[in-house]
Amino acid sequence: MKYTKQLLSRYISGSYDLQTLARQLTLQSCEVEEIQERTLPDLLVIGRVVSCEKHADADKLTVCQVDCGPLGMFQICT
Repeated sequence: MKYTKQLLSRYISGSYDLQTLARQLTLQSCEVEEIQERTLPDLLVIGRVVSCEKHADADKLTVCQVDCGPLGMFQICT
């Protein structure tokens, strides 16, 4: 199973770096096979879906108009 550091911090008191936390978990409860560190990309855009319509040439696709504020409007096919 995979757990986030944020979730584990709810149940573990104290502040640990990832290596120490993994070692303590392995010694006291379960084996930690690997640690994956993930970060958000430098540019993260949040948009508001303005409209959605069925794609004219496909059964399972939808064409959405998305307003991304100062970055402009985008047409996204989902």
